[in-house]
Amino acid sequence: MSPLTTPTTTLEPVWQAWWRSGRLSQYLLLLACVAGVVGLLTSRALIALSPVVGVLAALANPGIARQVPSWLRLRTVWGPAALYGLLLLSALYTQDWPTWRHEAFRLLPWLGVPLAFGLAVPLSGRQRCGVGVLYVVGVALVGAATVGQYLLDPTAANIAFGSGQSMPSITRIFHIHFGLMLALATFFGLSLRREPVATSLLRGRCCWP
Repeated sequence: MSPLTTPTTTLEPVWQAWWRSGRLSQYLLLLACVAGVVGLLTSRALIALSPVVGVLAALANPGIARQVPSWLRLRTVWGPAALYGLLLLSALYTQDWPTWRHEAFRLLPWLGVPLAFGLAVPLSGRQRCGVGVLYVVGVALVGAATVGQYLLDPTAANIAFGSGQSMPSITRIFHIHFGLMLALATFFGLSLRREPVATSLLRGRCCWP
């Protein structure tokens, strides 16, 4: 008579479970979006680095092999890829390497964003809402702080305006760019009001899953 054997269960690592379920890819994409929004408000370096996290989100998608053929057929992919290809081609004859590296760093979003949003696990509705709210509230706060900066010394600001100097935002965003961001934040805010989770958001509940 053979002795009884009891089955043993091997616990799957948390990261592996997240990878198999697609949550790792989804949360990496969420991190890339948050870094991009914060970068728009504070630092250009974050804007360029956020697509790197987005590429990691795409690579972490367990179903990436099934999505690549469809992704390659997207016309929105080939334009940025060709632009970056021309930049890499220019490395063969450039002599101004600091400028070349700066341009390669600056154009990273053109390559990383289509890859991230085309191949990573999509964000949930609540996550998209959270990113939108972060952008709208962030732009509003920077705008309010910029107005406060103007009110602290309006005479100096008016003298600068008279000499053709425009006032940047308090986080040093160029005034034309920040004006566009304010306009987009206004329309995004109106759009967010129609989101299914907007009611919960207005009641003060968190927008994250």
